[in-house]
Amino acid sequence: MSEGIRLTTGHLMRATFELLGNNRGAATLCFLLLFAVQGASSLVFYLTETPNSWQTGNYRIEWSELWWLAIIVWVIALAVVTALSILILLKSAHTRSFAAEGDGALLVAKGTVVYVITTIGIILGLIALIIPGLILLSRWIAAVPLALRQDISIRSAISRSYNGTRGSTFAIGVCLVIFYLPSFLFSAIDFSFGTAPDLEIAIMLFMESGVLSITDLLAAALSVVVCLALAGERSELTDVFA
Repeated sequence: MSEGIRLTTGHLMRATFELLGNNRGAATLCFLLLFAVQGASSLVFYLTETPNSWQTGNYRIEWSELWWLAIIVWVIALAVVTALSILILLKSAHTRSFAAEGDGALLVAKGTVVYVITTIGIILGLIALIIPGLILLSRWIAAVPLALRQDISIRSAISRSYNGTRGSTFAIGVCLVIFYLPSFLFSAIDFSFGTAPDLEIAIMLFMESGVLSITDLLAAALSVVVCLALAGERSELTDVFA
């Protein structure tokens, strides 16, 4: 069985930041898209954790009752924006065989489906014993950008990402831990908004959204880097992979 590509953590980190640095306009657009989703979701989740309610006529809705609906909408919205961001980065990198002459909406829809499928698998892995989830997160890192190719199916994209990253699972995992660590640390802080002024709450939500958006952008860029490595398209990152 093939061991897939072999990349080091240093190469992946350098390539990720180089990709974003060489395409600052695209990176900024992706960040703003991600920030819009994360900002809106942070506000909604905050509302669902409060005893507030909304009433129209004789119908009353408790915000807390909308928590699961908010989770579902957030995952779908994040999946769409992540797929769109990866497509933007792929096009900005001027790759030869990715997202070429394709219907953008269909490609994003395809990437969204892959994102949702892999996310469900990763969550189940994390619930199981944590480690399986982390491994799947690393092995499926390139599934979405691979799915944005017109000539590859959803199943093939997931399978190719899993098999192709076999030799670089640890290196990819280290990069992801580094990228996600600030978000984990930020989320681990116990913010008590019960008696906090509205301005303080707004600042905290703004900061949280910014940290999460940067993390998502770095992960999206890393997925593109790994995807390029799998396809042998390293022209944009020649010095890094040399």
